[in-house]
Amino acid sequence: MKLSRILLTPFFALLLCVTVQAQPVDERSVKAAYIYNFLRLTEWPIPLEQPFYLCILGRTPLDGALNKLTGQPVRSHTNIRVINVTIGDELAVCNALYFDQSQYRQIDVLMRRLMSAPILTITDVQGLADRGTMIEMSTQDNRVVFEINLRAAQQAEIHISARLLKLARHVATR
Repeated sequence: MKLSRILLTPFFALLLCVTVQAQPVDERSVKAAYIYNFLRLTEWPIPLEQPFYLCILGRTPLDGALNKLTGQPVRSHTNIRVINVTIGDELAVCNALYFDQSQYRQIDVLMRRLMSAPILTITDVQGLADRGTMIEMSTQDNRVVFEINLRAAQQAEIHISARLLKLARHVATR
């Protein structure tokens, strides 16, 4: 009996691994992973303070997945802190700012407030890269794709890695 348990244990472990891998990947986790890589492949014009603040404007469905980035390194020396902010908060503490559709009505006010500020702006609302958001994610054929508004990033003196630019579906330079 003990021998059969010993032999079956690896089988059940393998079965468990296959079952876990067969489950669909959560889109929120994938988007959070993209955001983390956006942060890793971006350089800011000022030395990054300890810690690095990833701000979330309002409450979003990505909050839980983004909160899992807390403590992860960005660049070589900073750790991420994730905080929720409102449009009325002092946003200068933010190194990056994510917002979703729930903030759509405030986009023009937000973009005016952040004009030329060294804050990487990221959204998953379509059409906002054309309005000044630096990175716009979307889902296409069950894949996350993104556009980069390079002009907006350059105005804020934020340098987006050439590696990231090559992966973008579209890079706006005007």
